[in-house]
Amino acid sequence: MNRLPLIKKSALIILPLGALLLWLSGALHSKVEPGIGAAKADQLPAATVRTLAVQPANQAASLRFDGVVKGSETIQLTSKLLAQVQAVSVREGDRVSQGDSLISLDNRDISANRSAASSQIDSAVATQANAQAALASAQAQLNNAQITWTRTQALFNSGAVTAADRDRDKTALDSALAQVEQAKAVVQQAQAAIQSATAGVTQLDVQLGYTQLTAPFNAVVSKKHIDTGTMAAPGAPLLTLEKTPLALHIQVDERLAPRLQKGQSVDVTIESIAKNLTGTILDVQPTVDPASRTALVKIALPGDKPVQPGMFGIVTFSGENTSKLTIPASAVVKWSQFTGVYVIDNQAEPRARLRLLRLGEPVGDRYDVIAGLQPGEQIITEGQATLTDGQKVVVQE
Repeated sequence: MNRLPLIKKSALIILPLGALLLWLSGALHSKVEPGIGAAKADQLPAATVRTLAVQPANQAASLRFDGVVKGSETIQLTSKLLAQVQAVSVREGDRVSQGDSLISLDNRDISANRSAASSQIDSAVATQANAQAALASAQAQLNNAQITWTRTQALFNSGAVTAADRDRDKTALDSALAQVEQAKAVVQQAQAAIQSATAGVTQLDVQLGYTQLTAPFNAVVSKKHIDTGTMAAPGAPLLTLEKTPLALHIQVDERLAPRLQKGQSVDVTIESIAKNLTGTILDVQPTVDPASRTALVKIALPGDKPVQPGMFGIVTFSGENTSKLTIPASAVVKWSQFTGVYVIDNQAEPRARLRLLRLGEPVGDRYDVIAGLQPGEQIITEGQATLTDGQKVVVQE
């Protein structure tokens, strides 16, 4: 069995790990240089450099929280009718104002029914007018019959007319009364027909309103569920709307939440559009999630920016002050995968000694020092580009 490939693979793994362990243990301090070699350091002339004494400084810790852009309210616009979609006036991502037309449904059947109901109203109104005219005529006949009957009754009592005359006029009076009651019934029927047809028109007007779907508030269309020509069913979602202003929803540590105030301005970064925005805290939820020990914070975003629901955002808050060692980025030297600085060794006969460091992320033009330096040590900030480990230096004030 050929063991050579296995040995080569092992060496490729062990050598980098060994170098890393030596670095972490400090064994490489003052022993690695990117220049021409420590053996020749004494042969080089002294280099003129500038130095800086490293001192701890109080810094406000930065607390970063990630979140997702959402509307202050999310609704799904649904239909109340079974109808075909005639037009969809918006696309996903569109911003709409309250009252804007969003979707039109087919209203031809409803419009036809409304026209028929309106015609029924007109017919009932005409019937009512005729019935009222007939009632007026019957009432006039009743008045005449009442006068005649009163006179005939008086004449009969005085013996001037016969019983037959009295009975004839009484029959005429009863007939006039019946005609009046019949005319009143026709008028009432016409009024009922008008009310019924009017109620039908009102109901159809409501249904016609259902065929025009409008924005209930200022919003962003985050999802379109239907297209022109498809059928809209009652209760089925047509559009998803995110109420504006849009807000970045983040979960913050319960210890930070009490420090945040509604209306407070914060810096927000939306990475997908490479935008740095100024947001305003819209709401700090008073309840804390018992599992994560965090509270929900909503940060309103400016409406004139191309921010869309679902985008990822970052908010940075200032935390408590901490003491840190920091060094200028200009003092850092890099070679291969290593990073370090030159430190002044032996103040009586100053020499530049290369020191490997572990650094944090850059903050502006400085680095946080995680390991490798102690407060008070002198690092070289100018002239280090051509130095060799162990080379003599002249420190310029």
